[in-house]
Amino acid sequence: MSDFKRGILCVSAGVILNLFLGCFYLWGNISVYVTSYFYMHDREITLDDTSLIFPIQMVGMILFVPVAPFALKVLPPWLCCLIGSCIAIGAAIIASFTTNFIIFMVLYGFFFGLGCGIAYLAPIITSWDYFPERKGLVSGIILAGYGLGPFIFGYISSAIANPENESPTHAVEGGVIFSPDHQISTRAPQMIRVNALAWLGLIIISSPFIRKRKAQNKEEQIIAEDRQELVSSAYETNREGNEDNFTSPVAADMQPEVIENKKFKAAMFSLTSLQIFIMMALTGFYPNFLAINFKSYGQVKISSDIFMTTVGAVASVTNGFTRIGWATLFDKFGFKYVYIGLLLVQSANAFTIQLIRGVPILYLIWVSTGFLCLAGLVTLFPPLLAKVFGPKTGSRVYSFLFSSLAVAAIGCFFLNMLSSKGKISQEVLFYIFGGLTVVALVIAIFFKEVRVRLKEDPNKLEEETRRFSVFDYTQTF
Repeated sequence: MSDFKRGILCVSAGVILNLFLGCFYLWGNISVYVTSYFYMHDREITLDDTSLIFPIQMVGMILFVPVAPFALKVLPPWLCCLIGSCIAIGAAIIASFTTNFIIFMVLYGFFFGLGCGIAYLAPIITSWDYFPERKGLVSGIILAGYGLGPFIFGYISSAIANPENESPTHAVEGGVIFSPDHQISTRAPQMIRVNALAWLGLIIISSPFIRKRKAQNKEEQIIAEDRQELVSSAYETNREGNEDNFTSPVAADMQPEVIENKKFKAAMFSLTSLQIFIMMALTGFYPNFLAINFKSYGQVKISSDIFMTTVGAVASVTNGFTRIGWATLFDKFGFKYVYIGLLLVQSANAFTIQLIRGVPILYLIWVSTGFLCLAGLVTLFPPLLAKVFGPKTGSRVYSFLFSSLAVAAIGCFFLNMLSSKGKISQEVLFYIFGGLTVVALVIAIFFKEVRVRLKEDPNKLEEETRRFSVFDYTQTF
């Protein structure tokens, strides 16, 4: 089979895998059902408490997203995806049998996020090797599945937990849920188990096709082998001449792994990485709020449960399909101007959503637009880092900078808690979200989208490492 066909299979498998991984964002749709279930067992549990699940999922994911680039050095990508996915699915199934919210929070929160984090980057990094000139499009196509997952499983979850389309009426901190004596309050465990079995099917179908690209031809393999032999020969020669001082700086620096690690260290502590971290964190507050709270926030004025499920479904479709559009815009126009456009749309959305909250069709449009911005946020930055630092270093850097979204999720949780307790009004809450987006916009205006390179001479590596954060203005994308 040709590399092209293998690449198509790998990308397609990545889309299928992401139908499961995207259910990371299912929590906004099912939180009312799960809260109702735990409130039935413990009257102290409210929507404010269960809204902590998503930030904990995010923390678990962030901590283990960096595992993939390292794991791919020793494990085949299909096995990396299988291990991470099975951890997440196993945690969800076990969590469905507990009535203790703390245990549920650890399992469905941290361990579910942990498993998703291990599997998240593997299909993207593997697919980049097949299509190195179309990183943005490849990322967008694969992450389309990430957005479509909540659309599919949002309706499945509602069909299991609330087939009668009844509206929650029991007021608690953070919104309204179903009363403890309502039958809907008992259905959350069954809903989670059915979802988990469907997720397992997706993993079994997709994982075997996520495989590394082989050498294109004999000549390419020979060149790679000759290069490695040259490095090894130089290293051995230096070793023989320096028996007492074996760790010569030249020989050590010629080792590819050492050079790559120094590139990674230099990239991580560069001005570019700091700017990207801040922009991602500030941009992530508002869409994270919508992802977690669109249903509980909207149901205060829009009582139809099936309509709010539809809001989540349409928003998820928007999140999924527009990732390809964002990726195409990235490939055509570069990062900066596309990202500035995203921030302008998001700031306008955040400042005005409170004005249309009670109008169903407008609320659907506003939430979907917020998810449109979320799609852009998670689609634009991976290929940006691949272009700026190279695919290998860029993927490693992104796996750490991804933690900015955990910062945003945790910050969003505390702001929302202050709002629900009356410490700040909801009007002020959305002004804060809009203001943070404007700050990101200012940073983006001064951001320089450039490629950073290191010279190949290993003797100059230390000097170049110190200069790594200095922009090369002649290579702007």
